[in-house]
Amino acid sequence: MRKKLLLGLLACLSFLWFGTHQQVHAAEGAGFTISPALPQNQIDQSTYFNLLVKPGETQRLLIYVKNTTKTAKKLKVSPVSAFTQTNGTIGYYPNDHKDDSAEYTFSQLAGEPKTIDLAGDAQVPVTFDVKIPAKGFTGQILGSLYVEDPTVNKSGGGGMAINNKFAMLIGVVLQTSTTEVAPDLNLMAVKPGSQDNRA
Repeated sequence: MRKKLLLGLLACLSFLWFGTHQQVHAAEGAGFTISPALPQNQIDQSTYFNLLVKPGETQRLLIYVKNTTKTAKKLKVSPVSAFTQTNGTIGYYPNDHKDDSAEYTFSQLAGEPKTIDLAGDAQVPVTFDVKIPAKGFTGQILGSLYVEDPTVNKSGGGGMAINNKFAMLIGVVLQTSTTEVAPDLNLMAVKPGSQDNRA
């Protein structure tokens, strides 16, 4: 009796497991990868650029962009200045935030965006020469090398459309000294507002 009960339970569990199993389909994703070539002045073992730079010198940043598809791609690589998001975290993607208190920004020091053409399965190096100010700077300058595929991939069905654009980034932290800087926070203004149509 116990054996029959155990076999019956096992049969039910097998049916539930195999009978409801569905094949999962995943999107191919971005179709490209990026990786940094970390220089000798890397401060730690981070997977992003965390560099101790010298005033007045030019710091070369090198990344490799690889096309993981058989189709040619045109990608845009932009140096982007980091900013404080409304929730207080750091954003490393393109934005319209201007920090009037910043003496230098990463995008200002690193120059203009670049467009690269990638054949299928090809990998190319992309470099940016960052001009470090002659007098140096206090604290850190944060930013990223932001790689995006401007192509819009459309999908969907049943009256719904989804437009996908893919991008990846590698963070950049620059500093001319490892001396810790005491915070100097000045609250500019406090006023009520709304975000995403919410007060």
